[in-house]
Amino acid sequence: MMTKYVSSILFFSVLSQSLIAAEPTELRDWESAKGQKIRAKAMTFEDGVVMLRRSSGKEGKVPLSALSEEDQDFIKKHFAKEEAPEVDETPVAEKEPTKAKRKKGKKGGLAVEGPQKSSEESSYSYHIPSTAPGDGTGPALFWHGGGRPGNASDIKRFEKSAELTGAVIIACGSSSNSGKRNSDSIEENLEHSIAHCSVSEDRIFFAGPSGGGARTMGSASRFKTAGAMPIVGYLSDGLRPSKSAYYYVLIGAYDFNRYASGGMVKELGSKAIGRIATYGHGTHGENVQALNDGLIWLYTRNAYNGKGADTSELEKFEERFYTYLTTDLESQQHLAYYWAHHMVNTCKMKGSNAVKFSELFSTLGKDPINVAYLNGREALEKVVEKELAEFGPHPGSKFKHTSSSVNKAAAKILKKFEGIPEIPEVAKDLGKKTDSLKKK
Repeated sequence: MMTKYVSSILFFSVLSQSLIAAEPTELRDWESAKGQKIRAKAMTFEDGVVMLRRSSGKEGKVPLSALSEEDQDFIKKHFAKEEAPEVDETPVAEKEPTKAKRKKGKKGGLAVEGPQKSSEESSYSYHIPSTAPGDGTGPALFWHGGGRPGNASDIKRFEKSAELTGAVIIACGSSSNSGKRNSDSIEENLEHSIAHCSVSEDRIFFAGPSGGGARTMGSASRFKTAGAMPIVGYLSDGLRPSKSAYYYVLIGAYDFNRYASGGMVKELGSKAIGRIATYGHGTHGENVQALNDGLIWLYTRNAYNGKGADTSELEKFEERFYTYLTTDLESQQHLAYYWAHHMVNTCKMKGSNAVKFSELFSTLGKDPINVAYLNGREALEKVVEKELAEFGPHPGSKFKHTSSSVNKAAAKILKKFEGIPEIPEVAKDLGKKTDSLKKK
C-alpha cells in the first residue's frame, strides 16, 4: 500500500538526505503539535517520517512536523548518531523523488514532462499547470491507460480543466488492460508522482478508458481517492470503491460497455453521475469537452461538497471559472448555464463570489434553450439509472445490442429536445445498436 503522508515529506528540506536508523528509542510519551499524546517507541526515522510502535505492537508512520518541537529535536538527535553513506546506491524505486518545478506552457500546447521513472520498470508523464498550488495541498488526475499505456496525448486533452482547477495531470506509462506488473506500476507511479509533483494524497482523482476504466475503479478501491472518472468502463466483480468519493462515469452512447457503465452508476449511488456523450468504443478521446467537464465536476464536488479545498483556493478557482463561463463559453451559453446551476444548486457555493454566480444563473436562465439543455442532461441521467442499468452492475460487454426500453427512451428525448444543443445528437446515438471490438 502507498505510504501514508508521503506528500508531507516534501516539506522537510532540512532532512533531504536520509539518515541511517539508530537503535529504537525507549518507550516514552510523544506529544503532537496539537497537544495530543501517545506512548510508543520510535523505531526508525527516515526522510522526515517517524515510525512509532506502541506496546501493543501496532505501528504507524508520522511526519516529523506532526510532533511537538521538543520531540522533533529529540528525534533528530537520537537518529543522527550515524551518518548516511556518501555514495547513494539506493535503487530507483526507493529514492525520495525530487520535487518537480512548474513550467510555462510550450509554444503550441502545454508542457508535458517525462517520462519520469518511478522504479526500474515503471514511469509516468505529467503536466503541472501554472495554477497548481505546488505545496502538497493541490489535486491531481491520475490517468490509467486502456489498450495502451498512458502518454502525453492523454494529458494534453485536459489542458483547459487542468488550468481551471489547478490539478496536476499524471499519465501512468506502464498501465494497460491486465497483468500484475501493470498493477505494480500503478502503485509505484502513484506513490512517486504524489511526492515528485507535490500534490495531496487526499485529492487524487483516477481516470481511464475501457480496461483503463476498470483499473480506475480498481485504484478507487485500493487507494485513497477523492473521486474517479471511468470512461466507457465497467466495475469488476469484487471491487468495493470508496463510498466517500465522487464518480463521474463517462458513457459512450453506442459503446458496447454502456450497460455496464450504467449499472456501475446505479451501484455507486448518490455520489455518482452518468454522462452520456456522443461516441463509441475507442473514440472517447475525440470528445475533449466531456473529458474536461469530468475533471471540473470531480474537482468542484470534492472541493465544495467534500470540503477538499480551503477558502483561498476556492476564491481563486471561482475567479477563473467565472471568466471561463462568461468568456470561453460565450458561444455555448447552454453549457455556461449548466455550470452556473451546478455551482449554485449542487455545490451550494458561498463567499464573496456567490452573488455573481447566482446572478449569472438567473440571467442565463431567461433563455429557454439553456433551461431545456439542463433538462435534457437530467433526462439522459435518468436513462442511465433506469434503462442502461437494467442488466445490473456486471453485465459484461454487449456487442451489437439494444433494447426496446432504450429505444423508447432515446426516441422520447429526441422528440422533446429537438433543436437543443447536444441532446438530440446523443439521443440519436443512444438509439443505435452498440458497436463491437474492431478487428486488428
